[in-house]
Amino acid sequence: MRRLAIVMLTLATALVIAVPASAKRDNPGRSDPEPLAGMTCVSPWWDGDIKDEDGDGWSDDFVIVLDAKHQNACIDIMTDTPGTWNITVEVTGGDGARTMTIIPRDAYAPGDSCGGEGRRGSSIYDPWVLPHPDDIRFDVIPASTVNACADDDQAGIGYFAETVERLNPDGIIETQIVSKPSTELHPLAFLVFTQGLRGADEVTLTVDLPDAGS
Repeated sequence: MRRLAIVMLTLATALVIAVPASAKRDNPGRSDPEPLAGMTCVSPWWDGDIKDEDGDGWSDDFVIVLDAKHQNACIDIMTDTPGTWNITVEVTGGDGARTMTIIPRDAYAPGDSCGGEGRRGSSIYDPWVLPHPDDIRFDVIPASTVNACADDDQAGIGYFAETVERLNPDGIIETQIVSKPSTELHPLAFLVFTQGLRGADEVTLTVDLPDAGS
């Protein structure tokens, strides 16, 4: 069943583009109900929160707290290091979540999956390693570049294009729809969807990203 859940994430979760993605407190997520295809969690992405605590331009390990009012999250991730992402989930209030899906993608709305997983019940609180070892599509989550997760179709360009935003010399935001992978830096989207958080229920996710050079 777990293998089936992994495989189905490629298409099933790609369709969840109308679900408001938000994280608690300092992660309001997107306010647009219908974001453009291939966008990041926060637009424009260079003004968004990439969880860069030390100011070096790259995301650091971070924590997300979800509760009954904030059951989903979308966080932009900038990393120059391919590798596995390790996540721990713990109940920090009430009974916790009934189901949880965690998906690294190369864009939010929608984007190609880099290898996610869905769980329910007590298995939510076992350690998560993404991509899952049984996911034959990916050995590692790639670095943060345009169309990074381009292993979804036989042509090798992914199912979904990305809307890349750039600031021109006049300070105007310009956008371009890009279908093919490139080495241009562009955030990955870390998405979490839960069900069953009610009342005082609360879960805390600790996300451990690959260290540079690892």
